[in-house]
Amino acid sequence: MSEPTNLNLPPLLAKNFAVIKNRDMRMFERIATAPDDLEVRPADTKAIDPRTNLPAPSLEVLDQRSGKWVRLHSIQPFVEAQRRVTQIDTEATKNWLVCGFGLGYHVEEVLKKLGNTNFNVLCVEASPTIFRQALASRDLTHVLGDQRVRIFVGGQVQEFSEWLFYTFGEIIVDDITVHKHAPSERLFTEFYNRCIQETESAINRFEVNVLTAEHHGKTFFKNMLKNALFQIDAGDPRALKDLFKGRPIVCVAAGPSLDRNIHLLREAQEKCVVIAVDSSLKPLMKNGIVPDMVALIDPIDTKLPALERYPYQDQTALLAVQHCSPNLIAAWGGPRFLAQSNAPVSSWAGKHLGDYLFLGECLTVAHAAFFVAAHMGGDPIIFLGQDLGFPQSLSHTHSTHTGDAWGSGVSLATTMKTEKDALVYIPGVDGLPVPTFRNMAAFAKTYETEIHKLGVHCIDATEGGAFIQGTVVSTLWETILNFFRESFPKKEAIARACEPVYRPERVQKLRDEAKRYLGNLVTMKRDCKRGQEAAKEMITLLDAENALERIKSDKKFHDRYHKFAEAIIKADAACFKQDPDFTEVVSQILVRTRINVKRWDDKIRYAENEDQRQKTQAGKYAEVFRDYYELSDFLIEQFSEFVASLDEIIDVYVKRGA
Repeated sequence: MSEPTNLNLPPLLAKNFAVIKNRDMRMFERIATAPDDLEVRPADTKAIDPRTNLPAPSLEVLDQRSGKWVRLHSIQPFVEAQRRVTQIDTEATKNWLVCGFGLGYHVEEVLKKLGNTNFNVLCVEASPTIFRQALASRDLTHVLGDQRVRIFVGGQVQEFSEWLFYTFGEIIVDDITVHKHAPSERLFTEFYNRCIQETESAINRFEVNVLTAEHHGKTFFKNMLKNALFQIDAGDPRALKDLFKGRPIVCVAAGPSLDRNIHLLREAQEKCVVIAVDSSLKPLMKNGIVPDMVALIDPIDTKLPALERYPYQDQTALLAVQHCSPNLIAAWGGPRFLAQSNAPVSSWAGKHLGDYLFLGECLTVAHAAFFVAAHMGGDPIIFLGQDLGFPQSLSHTHSTHTGDAWGSGVSLATTMKTEKDALVYIPGVDGLPVPTFRNMAAFAKTYETEIHKLGVHCIDATEGGAFIQGTVVSTLWETILNFFRESFPKKEAIARACEPVYRPERVQKLRDEAKRYLGNLVTMKRDCKRGQEAAKEMITLLDAENALERIKSDKKFHDRYHKFAEAIIKADAACFKQDPDFTEVVSQILVRTRINVKRWDDKIRYAENEDQRQKTQAGKYAEVFRDYYELSDFLIEQFSEFVASLDEIIDVYVKRGA
């Protein structure tokens, strides 16, 4: 079906299409051009649609599985929708997922019940045909134009997952209520169940990313700037590309199932590449296994004593993600690689130095091991100790280390009692449910997404824990028999790839841009201070009796109001907005403030009157400018140290004649 024009569209369809096109061009094109996917026929009702004063339409859809016709709405669709929505607690959450749009009666009722409040309604309709029928038969402009409503149309789960990713970048979603339209669910049961799972996983990932940014954002930023200095003399991880193509690569995590089969790897370690996470080093050593590479992502120094005591640094290469603690990297005496994270400051430094391997979404250190295994061409990539759950109430193998000391396995018995509400159950490798936490379920989902995206051959030889879609479940013994064929040189190849290449001109460009950013920050800090002071003065002004009336009638009062307003507007334009490239570089530490801005904007949008709206807006700017002032101060300190360090490095290499 080609994109229609208004010249050949029924009036209601053209009217609804115009609203969708104005809000979301991609979705408009999807709906307008998708071929018909179902056989449908009109169905009568005994109701009048008040928006058109015409008989309210319904629809029957031919169920392709049963061959029976399914009616989407009853003969009294408004009454039916009201009855179903009345049963739902609208106070439970501000976020809704509606599975099945149908002709939109129940969506309208949800909006009515929520009223003029701050909420988000995510609607999913599997069938473009059904959705087009809704647009052609009803005036839905009030639903389609509501900024709190977002609609996905199509039957591909992967496309829905991508849509969720962008949607969650625009709204704050920490919980959600699911409303299933029963006839739609009957037609597309599996699709809507998958959409619910994808939404829950997306919320988990969103929470993990936001919490990480809120609690560790500054630490990550500080580490990444400092670690850019290490990269100047570190190995180029791009040299690892397809270094072991077609060879088995084993990624060893530290889950409790590792105790079952790790001993089998000892005699087979020369026939595969072994990549360990740092917490699996002790169980590997205990079983006589020296890994070829160890992955590290920890942003703080708690594991420093354990790493310093590791005796095989000369035989094991370190792969550190850029937000890792600089002290941990400095303590490693063997080959070192620094991998770029998905943080903008990491991308910025990598763009200038040109020596970074980009890893995907590393929510855990085991993800980093997996990504580098894929980069090196591993086939198959084999998971060990990747439980992503805690059978027998254990989170780690008995011989792992945690914190700052080598120790015993970590029991989650106490944790499970205190965080019982956080427990969820996901499918295990044996088909039975496995208890885990929501964040660990998100870790599993990341594996599934990346395995599908990269198209790699993965075997889960953990022999316990969660099932990861896209992997082949096997025992380690069977995997060794089938894929471990011959010994091959590994450590020598990794050492050759580790040879650094220094490029003075790149370092100088990085320093020059960092100096420019530093100058911008000094100006920005000053503007933030002025904006904060103006916002505070505005709050005091608006607290005066009859403030809004006096703005109109009292010239002196009016002039003061506009003086503060102009100062706020000027400061707002200067705060992380004048240089988009710089704003992107530091965006990781702006997460908390940006979430606060969204919350303030919601309060402003739904203020009861103009007086409340003005005061709320002034309060927003007072808080935001305060946050930006503190962030500017932090960034000035970091970029000052970074520029000074780059100057020292350049001086050293100039003296060497590099």
